Amino acid sequence: MPWPRSKPLRALVVLLIAASPAHATEAYTALGIEFSTDNIRWTRDIQVRPGTQVNVRVIASHDGPTPVHGLAWVNFQPRIRGWSSEQDRVLPFLASGSQQTGQVAFDKPEPGQAGFGRIFPFAATALGPSSGGFDTTLGTHVSIIQGDRLARLAQVRTTNDIGTGPLTGPLAFNNTNGAGGIVCSQAPAEAGASAVRTAATAGLILFKFGLIVDPSLTDRALHVELPSGGISRFGQDGPVAGWFATPAQSAAAIAYLPVVSRGGTIAVRGAIPAPGAGIALCSLAALAAARRRRR
Repeated sequence: MPWPRSKPLRALVVLLIAASPAHATEAYTALGIEFSTDNIRWTRDIQVRPGTQVNVRVIASHDGPTPVHGLAWVNFQPRIRGWSSEQDRVLPFLASGSQQTGQVAFDKPEPGQAGFGRIFPFAATALGPSSGGFDTTLGTHVSIIQGDRLARLAQVRTTNDIGTGPLTGPLAFNNTNGAGGIVCSQAPAEAGASAVRTAATAGLILFKFGLIVDPSLTDRALHVELPSGGISRFGQDGPVAGWFATPAQSAAAIAYLPVVSRGGTIAVRGAIPAPGAGIALCSLAALAAARRRRR
């Protein structure tokens, strides 16, 4: 199963299956959130000090008896609860274009490569302004729901909160059918032999972004989640991801599998940095060095 180290998750999946026997033999897509401060060690929950930069990534895996041959496409809208300050901020990431034109991020970026955005090779769908007037460029939306300040990453045209807006028709992307989220897709076989694809089905890194937590607040928590209402439907009854159903990886043969998502928590603990503390420490270090030289 995906995320094999998480006993609580296994217990949750067992409970879900027990409550719904019809799903006991069905395959599904697992979407999850992971955190890191060094881009090397990743964890499902993390504790940091005020003012820390936290890297966040969305990962996907397939589980179940349905054979698949790589992820074709999925949309989602990461949402951060507890976004309680103007000093919490999402760092810039690649918000438009596609990997065909060089606008793509990498899990382990080399010099000159981007580290935040849709991760190669899952940026095949071009994002940005369209001739129809709909701008699919990605951005950050901040809103207040029932007193909780939220930040949500989605297309700039998706201004409504998740679950709010037209239920059908061309405007349902805003925001009831998941179409207005972050579009992660691979180029199918129809794109030609030169298109890069992977047939991997576990531990797929789809999207990464960075955030800096408010340096003036401590003893708080930010919960990063992937709400089911913000995940793609693709004409199905619930949130799904599309997987290539054959080794040919054709867009004509797609298996749509339901999505189970897991979020994570950033716990902010520790002393708040004093204003000018860094400068004071540097001054003391310089003074100590000067004294050593005089000796």
